[in-house]
Amino acid sequence: APDAPETAAGTRAAAQRLKMRRELAAAAMELFATKGYEATTVDEIAGAAGVARRTFFRHFRSKEEAIFPDHDDTLVRAEAVLNAAPAHEHPLDTVCRGIKEVMKMYA
Repeated sequence: APDAPETAAGTRAAAQRLKMRRELAAAAMELFATKGYEATTVDEIAGAAGVARRTFFRHFRSKEEAIFPDHDDTLVRAEAVLNAAPAHEHPLDTVCRGIKEVMKMYA
């Protein structure tokens, strides 16, 4: 396919973006655990991840967002699980599947 190189490049870029988000989130959590949330600055998070402040803000709007980096996407996926539940499925089983989807955010 003629667009295969662009697709591969796009996939690599998405993987790099996800990797950086995870590195920033991990740096944030480490600093929050050692210094406390309030005492930790965005500059410190960026520095711990080895990037500039501007790079942090390309990935997150605030340090609060770094705590739950994929929160909005996770809620969309959990809602999809709940909405797609078969009519015969027990509601508790449906809710458990939704919770498992949310817990993937922490894996």
